Formats: sequence, structure tokens, C-alpha cells
Amino acid sequence: MANSTSIIAVDTIFSNYVGKGNFLGSYPDAVAAYSMRTLSAGRYVGPLVRVRRGSDSVEQDFYARAGSVNVDEVKAFVGSASGFVTVWYDQSGNGLHAFQPVVASQPMIAKNGVMVLFNGKSCVMFDGTDDCLQLPEEVVIPFRSGDNDLSIFSACTPKNGSQAFTVLSMAARDGATTGSNDLLLVQANAAYPGTSRKSAGFSTQKHSGLSTPDVKYAVGSGSPVADTAIVIGITREQRNVTINDSKTTATAANIAVGSQNFVIGTIGALRRGVNGTIDPGNIDSKVAELIIYRKSYQSVIASIISDMAQYYGI
Repeated sequence: MANSTSIIAVDTIFSNYVGKGNFLGSYPDAVAAYSMRTLSAGRYVGPLVRVRRGSDSVEQDFYARAGSVNVDEVKAFVGSASGFVTVWYDQSGNGLHAFQPVVASQPMIAKNGVMVLFNGKSCVMFDGTDDCLQLPEEVVIPFRSGDNDLSIFSACTPKNGSQAFTVLSMAARDGATTGSNDLLLVQANAAYPGTSRKSAGFSTQKHSGLSTPDVKYAVGSGSPVADTAIVIGITREQRNVTINDSKTTATAANIAVGSQNFVIGTIGALRRGVNGTIDPGNIDSKVAELIIYRKSYQSVIASIISDMAQYYGI
């Protein structure tokens, strides 16, 4: 038989496992989905991220190349400067893009010409001081009931193992004082009341007047390790919360707080109250992916986490 050579075209996407671009095909109906890889092959064809070059503030959109943001393309654009994320595009099809118009609060994708990486893949890095990406109000509105089903998955790296890192926050505008606000938090390295610090955590709070807030919480298992990539998944189904960090699972029952007036949502920082305060913490932590659902994937949470962990080499 004569020798033959097969050429695989650039940007060819294989569909035999979820890591090659078909996450939202396997797990549909996301409210919003942010990633540096393709999450819905054939469904979303827009850019994945918009980057501002620090040297002259020129901005450019970057599309998927062979299933993810191309590191070399970003490096060629930023040169020896830093690159800052101005828009992280929503791949769900709902057009709910995360954004940051304030230059000082834009997270990094490259620092002084060197790409910020998450296990060798592109990601977004937050400075722990004032960086965050804002979410449209349409992202948080579906979660105002306080006890509706939800699923939230993220690939992230908390830089400091002794500090919490807020991957996702939702907040109301009904309290200018720290701690007196309706909140929903998804955190890595979480340490909520009565618990030791764990790898993943979920907290939902309904503030009652100006006294001590009513807090309901659930915390995942596993000891936090500094600067280590993790994948976390959180589901709430019929008020029961399940948390998975790819190694362990924790469950808390009857987590419900009633109606919450969420209007503010952020990635990478906690905002509280009418003054829009950004709570600092955990400098240079990273987020590679965040997917938000108003439905429960509790029955397959372990499989989803496993799929994400496989893609990111965790």
C-alpha cells in the first residue's frame, strides 16, 4: 500500500469530547458563558475576548483559533506591553457580555509581554485591588427568587491559599454598609461562618433591615493550595446545594433566603451597596472559564466537573 498523508485543516473542531468546543451542546440553556475556549461549536461564531493594549490603548477582538484564543496572536498584538480585558464575550447566544470600561479596573490577559496562563491556556487575571468584570443586569435578574434552581461552573486559580477569591458575585443596591446587602457568592478558598477554609464555597444572603444579616451558606471540601488551578461546580436544586471541586463533594439542605433584589454582578471581585464598593482580596488570581445556568445539573455535576478538569489538565 502506498504511503499517504492526511492533512487536518486549521480550526477543525472535533466533537467526540466536550473539551473540543461542544460544552454548551452537551449542557445547554446557559444564562451566560465566558471562556477563552470555544464552548459551543457551530452556535457562537463571534469573538471570545476584547483586549486593550497598554502601550497605546488600542483595542482588538480575538476569535477562536483551533478551539481557543491563540496565545501568539495576543502576544503579537500587545508586544512588550500588558494586555487588558475590556470585554469577555458571552458564548451562550444571549449577548450578555462581561465588560469593564474603567481602565484601572480592567483585568489582565498579558503582563509586560508575557501571557497570563492557566495550566498553559489563556485566562483572565485580577489584581485583587480594584479589578473586576461587570455583568449585565440581565445575568443576575433570573436569580432574584432566592431559592430557584441554578448551576455555576468555573475553572479558576486562587493565588493565595489563605484568602478567599470571589469568582462570581451578585448583589443588590439596598445597603451602602459592608455586610448589609443581599448577596450571592461563588468563591474559591471560601471560609464562611463556623467552617474552616475550603477549596470551594457558596453563600447566599438576604439582608434584613440594618441588624445582623440572615446568612445561609454551604461550603465545599478539600484544603486550599496556593496558586493551584481548580475546577468548581455548584448546583442548587429544590433548595439543596451541592458543591464539587473535582475531588470532593459537599451538600447542604434547604438553602433559601426569599426574594433578593440583585442588580449588580461581577466576575473577580465582590461589590456591595449603592456606593459600588469593590472588596479587594487575593491578588493575581485567575479565571479561565465561568458558566452560569438557571437550572440544576446536579445529576451530572461530577461529569461536568470531570470534563472541565480534563480540558484544563487538572
